[in-house]
Amino acid sequence: MRAATYGFWTQNSCLKPETSHYSSAKFHSAHQQVRMQTIRQKIIDLLSLQEMDARQLSKQIGIREKEAVEHLCHISRSLAVKGKKLTIHPAECLLCGYVFENRQRFTRPGRCPRCKKSHLQSPGFYIINLV
Repeated sequence: MRAATYGFWTQNSCLKPETSHYSSAKFHSAHQQVRMQTIRQKIIDLLSLQEMDARQLSKQIGIREKEAVEHLCHISRSLAVKGKKLTIHPAECLLCGYVFENRQRFTRPGRCPRCKKSHLQSPGFYIINLV
């Protein structure tokens, strides 16, 4: 006996919520386990665990560094609603020790204003709970 197909569902499919031997609750819990996180959710999870720079984030998630920086801008705005804050560990010149304390951009600075060299440590990002 062949099962009838309706689109990609089969009549005897165990994924179909209407199937008599699978309750709706079981289907939804299995569906939530399979559900994939968005890139921003992955970044939030990573930064909640440890401090990372944009390059580390991009390697961990598999996106371009520039794209990771763009996501950080949006994440910083959306975290305030959740009672959290994206904290920036400022970039630092590795030659003269200058710290970019007042810099609010998420990108890596091009060069040091004091010694004019470009040997810089990238800014680090992490998430803290305000509540």
